[in-house]
Amino acid sequence: MAARSTKLWLGGAALVLAGGVLLTLANVDANRVPDDLRTAIVAKPMKLDSVRLTDHRGRSITADWFMGHWTFVFFGFTNCHDVCPATLSQMRSIQATFASQHPEKTPPPRYLFVGVDPERDSQARLAEFVSGFSSSFIGATGEAAQIEALERPLAAFHRIGTPGTSGVYRVSHSAELFLIDPAGRVYARFTPPVDPAAVARQLPVIMSRYAQEAPPPWTP
Repeated sequence: MAARSTKLWLGGAALVLAGGVLLTLANVDANRVPDDLRTAIVAKPMKLDSVRLTDHRGRSITADWFMGHWTFVFFGFTNCHDVCPATLSQMRSIQATFASQHPEKTPPPRYLFVGVDPERDSQARLAEFVSGFSSSFIGATGEAAQIEALERPLAAFHRIGTPGTSGVYRVSHSAELFLIDPAGRVYARFTPPVDPAAVARQLPVIMSRYAQEAPPPWTP
C-alpha cells in the first residue's frame, strides 16, 4: 500500500507521520467526486455508534446528537497556544463565509471542538475557549476512553504525555478537520493547511452529493 502522511501537533510543534494509520482514505469514485474533493470525501463513511461526551454547558453528546445536522469536528486542547486557536479561527471563517453565501441552508452546520485533555479541559475552560471564536461553537470532552470511542471511526487519535518533574506534559492529537453527515457518519476530512474559503465553497457540493445518495435515515 502506498505510504500516506498527515500532520500532527505535539505541544504546538508540527510532526509528519507516514503509513496511512491516521489518514486512511479509501479510493473514491472518480466519476462522481469533483477533483478538488477526491482527497476529502470518504468513500465508505463510518458510522458513529459509541459517543458519550459532555459539552461546555453540561449537556450530553451521543451518537444521536449528530443526526440531522452537518457537523464539523476538531480535536485539540485548550492549553494549545497556536494550532488549535488557528484551526478554530479557520472554522469561524468557514462558518461566516458559508452563512453569508448560503443563508437558505438550514439547519446550518454545527462546529464541535473536542478537548482531548480532560484534566485541564474543564467545562468552564471549554466554554471560555470556544466562545472566544463563536457563541455557537460547542466544546466537549469526556474520559479518555470516551474520546477514543469518537476518534476510532474518524481514524483520529490523541496522546497525553508523561508529566515531567515540573508537572508539565505534552499533548499530541490529529490535526484534521472532520465533517460528519446528517446520518451520523464521517463523510469528509480536510487535512491541514485548511483553506476556509475552499471548504466553504466545497460544502454545498458535498451536501448535494450526499442528497443524491439513498434517502437518509433521519428526520430533520
